[in-house]
Amino acid sequence: MIFFFDIIYIVGGRMSKKYDDDFFSDLDKTTDLLKAFKPHVESEPNNKIDDIYSQSKSNQEKSDRIQKQQKLDELLEQKKQQIEKEKQQQAIEQQEQARKEQARKIEQQLIQSKKKQEKEELAKQQKQQDNLQAIFSTKQQAREEKKQEKTDISEIVEKINESVEETKRRASKKQRKIEEKQQKKKEKVKFSPFEIIFCSLSFLFILGCCGVYGSRLLKYYRIYNPKGVNGNSLMLLTTAIGKNNKLVYEGDGLYMSGGEYVYKGSNVDNYIIYSNLTWRILKTNTDGSIDIVLDDYINSMPWANRAKTYLESDVHKYLNEYFIKYLDTSYLAKTTICKDEVNNIKGFTCNNKNEDYYVRLLSISEFLNSKTDGTFISKENEVLWLNTVSSDKTWQINGTNLSLADTTRILGIKPVVKLKTGVALISGDGSKENPYLVEEKNSDIHVGSHVKLGSDMYVVYNIDGDYLDLALSRVLPVKYRFNVTGGEFNPTLKGTMAYYFNTSLLNKMSYKDLLVEKDWNIGKYESSYSDVTSKTVKAKVGTLDIMDLKFDNDLQDYFILTNDGAKVYVYGNESVIANPAVYQNMRPAIRIKKISPNGGDGSKENPFILGA
Repeated sequence: MIFFFDIIYIVGGRMSKKYDDDFFSDLDKTTDLLKAFKPHVESEPNNKIDDIYSQSKSNQEKSDRIQKQQKLDELLEQKKQQIEKEKQQQAIEQQEQARKEQARKIEQQLIQSKKKQEKEELAKQQKQQDNLQAIFSTKQQAREEKKQEKTDISEIVEKINESVEETKRRASKKQRKIEEKQQKKKEKVKFSPFEIIFCSLSFLFILGCCGVYGSRLLKYYRIYNPKGVNGNSLMLLTTAIGKNNKLVYEGDGLYMSGGEYVYKGSNVDNYIIYSNLTWRILKTNTDGSIDIVLDDYINSMPWANRAKTYLESDVHKYLNEYFIKYLDTSYLAKTTICKDEVNNIKGFTCNNKNEDYYVRLLSISEFLNSKTDGTFISKENEVLWLNTVSSDKTWQINGTNLSLADTTRILGIKPVVKLKTGVALISGDGSKENPYLVEEKNSDIHVGSHVKLGSDMYVVYNIDGDYLDLALSRVLPVKYRFNVTGGEFNPTLKGTMAYYFNTSLLNKMSYKDLLVEKDWNIGKYESSYSDVTSKTVKAKVGTLDIMDLKFDNDLQDYFILTNDGAKVYVYGNESVIANPAVYQNMRPAIRIKKISPNGGDGSKENPFILGA
């Protein structure tokens, strides 16, 4: 439409231009005639005529512009009207489109409503059909029941007849038995010797079975239904472990693996007191037994003087001959020891096992299974023996990692035992402040108890009949040399640790009258821990030897009595053999008679008070 108006505008402009050219051509001709008659006609000067011509041309141009502007205004007005018409037409089309869309939606709604009605009608018809089928089935069942009732009545009558006949036969049989019994009473009953022996043996066998299986039943009832000393019911420790801990799948905590509870990580509540010592729970087994490891290492000593299997090692001998006497074995089951060599810790399995002993060292798998980012089994500075050997060396825990070590090194020992199935929980929740207790607590002094004499605190490392062997729970504030002439402890040789212990130190003790003279082991360590008992010396104050249990292991680098002839052992997590003339820490030990405590509970925070 706009293009049409533009064409009109251009054609009109051209026509107007042609008209203007004709007009000015005629004007020029007139001017020329006037000039020709100039001599005869009085006329204006030429410039006057030019002005008239110019003015006329100007007026004409002005008139043309006005006309053009009018035409342009008319075109603009027509264009506006056309645009307005187009807008109106577009609005009408949009309204028509909206009406069509609304009609389409209404039509869809009507179709959906019709489908829904048809569906409901079908459902209604199906329901009516189901009801009719149910009525038909009910009628059919009623007819069958009536038919069955007739059949049942016939059968009942037949059974009654059979029962009457059976009753008659039984009565006749009973009568015959009564008659036979009366006949036997008249005759004397006799048994053959074989019948008498057989009946007697059968009776004894039945009585024995009742006794054996009855005792087993009672045993297992007591195992799985434990009672306290006052008769109250107790919970099994395995049950308490599962109940008190939420299972986790990452990080520190209690895991479930193959039907066993396994503790992993460094921050776990798995503390347990057994035989007055603090242990950590490794895992529960599928049979209800529980593997536990001592919380702190109990000693440090060589594996052996040459490479051996674990069962041949001096460490194994020490645990099952010496350390075990401090445990209540009535709570223990035999533990499992893997005898296989392990040269690569990736993907190894155990094919040869031993189950003849109560105490062992940790295994590689137990250490690996306890790890997340850390482990509760070892600290960063601890070096501990494991019970697994390679072809020429022995596996060790080095901080929180594994490595191989020569068997002559003197490393820490952490025993592992297995609590048998059915151990009951006395109290506790497994935390460090409130560990699990599996034995009734009493006020007796045990190995591992802390006692106080005067202002000094000691720990009980051995009980020998009526005597308590005590080690000071600290090292002395001064260092001293062991000996300058050799590695033996000699209380009469001046300038030695032994002489200092039994003179200056003894005289400073306010409780020295309680001390009892003791035979201290000073034998050389050659191939076994028991070698140290080959030689003794008498004194009131001594120190620990390589065989003695070691508590308070935050104390390090102090002399012990054991020597190799020329040098003496210095105790630590990894003990060493040192020059006896070098000054080292000192940790005195004494022996006293058993006395009743005046207070305390035996813990390090609240030791038993002994003496005045």
